[in-house]
Amino acid sequence: MSENVRRLVLLRHATAEPDGREGDESRELTAHGLDEAARAGEWLRENDLLGEAVLCSPAARTRQTWAAIQEATGHGVLITMEPAIYEADVDSLLSVVRDLDATAPEAQTAVIVGHAPGIPALAYELVAGAGDAGDLETLTRGFVPASVAVVAFEGGWGDVARGAGDLLDVRAGGL
Repeated sequence: MSENVRRLVLLRHATAEPDGREGDESRELTAHGLDEAARAGEWLRENDLLGEAVLCSPAARTRQTWAAIQEATGHGVLITMEPAIYEADVDSLLSVVRDLDATAPEAQTAVIVGHAPGIPALAYELVAGAGDAGDLETLTRGFVPASVAVVAFEGGWGDVARGAGDLLDVRAGGL
């Protein structure tokens, strides 16, 4: 991969319980969700997409998703808890991505573990709705838990903008 190309992996957390002990942020993964996360991790590893930088919402279900991926793959990159990812809209998520220029400028691949509708909406906006019709359908209507979108960009993280990316892959949950 060219040093100028960055890959952004956008991962929705795996299947979680409908209720948390202390509200939405405390919702934990189900047994099925733990399996989904491990399968997603295997797919990420097989495709060299585990990333040099990982940003995660502080919600229990996103943290558990990444922990299951680490357990399944042995990937030990330091994870950054980013509160701005929780319940984020596209503009907030774009800011998180652009901030990678300051926090992880050397990263060629970064992973964001977050939530719908923000994560799939960001992927759609980054590629300006261009790409395979089936992949776009997944982004807009079928980005179920443990789904992954991979978007590529030229330049640094600070250059990431709406319509500047190429949709490399979309995998619906359960891969």
